[in-house]
Amino acid sequence: MIRNFSVVPATFPQSLEKTEVSYAFMNCSKGEESSEGRWVSGKSMDGQGEFTFVANPQPFGPNPKLQPAPPYMHNTPPGPETLK
Repeated sequence: MIRNFSVVPATFPQSLEKTEVSYAFMNCSKGEESSEGRWVSGKSMDGQGEFTFVANPQPFGPNPKLQPAPPYMHNTPPGPETLK
């Protein structure tokens, strides 16, 4: 069954979009082969911007302080007893 609905980014509010990277391809791979694709240069398909290639992307903020995963996500309890 085919449904007629859009997914991101069409349903994401543009007012919340980080527009400075809307058309940037962030290279997260070894090498720069991905810098040769249509997705890294030229006018965007929607005509609203120009594609760019970011060879060495940097984070926009500090490392997050995350809580430990809930126990149901793994079966190895934390602590020294796991080293026995």
